[in-house]
Amino acid sequence: LDTTYRGEQIDLVGKLEQQQRSIEFDTGLLLHTDHRELHVRQITLGGFGEPWRLLPSADAVVRYSPHRIELEGVALTRGQERVEANGTVALDASADTPASHLDVKATRVNLGDVYQLTTGTARIAGTLDGHVVLAGVLSDPAVDADITIADGKVVNVPFSSVTATAKMASKMVDVNARLVEQGGATFDVT
Repeated sequence: LDTTYRGEQIDLVGKLEQQQRSIEFDTGLLLHTDHRELHVRQITLGGFGEPWRLLPSADAVVRYSPHRIELEGVALTRGQERVEANGTVALDASADTPASHLDVKATRVNLGDVYQLTTGTARIAGTLDGHVVLAGVLSDPAVDADITIADGKVVNVPFSSVTATAKMASKMVDVNARLVEQGGATFDVT
């Protein structure tokens, strides 16, 4: 880990490795009086297959304070796979921004590789496409989610697809989902 301190900025460049996993980063941490800003110039998450990288044209910034977290331009890619997050998470009702608006999109994400990267085991598979929007404050969030998983498998049980929409408000969740087995049979949950 290389660290350079200049005025209000700390530059952090380094690589952390664990068996079959690694993270390489080049960031700048700005220490403002009311918040902190992490400017991510480069990040690479290595593991199984091609690594995840920060979108080359992205100027990813994470701002955080005791009351909120703001993500701007956070986009990781791996081939055709992409995960991006932009917006604000209000940690409490006293935040400068009284409500959250966080938008997260996943495109063609290989769930098996992500699961194996994060847990070290291969227990699920499938290709995820989804969109999740978070509003409100963390103590009482409102969430809208729309996801699809194609050609999936949980442990050794394969399926053709799962589609689901979910809405959360006032700590209640409404879910509509459909599982399609490989043979074509369907199972609906409402």
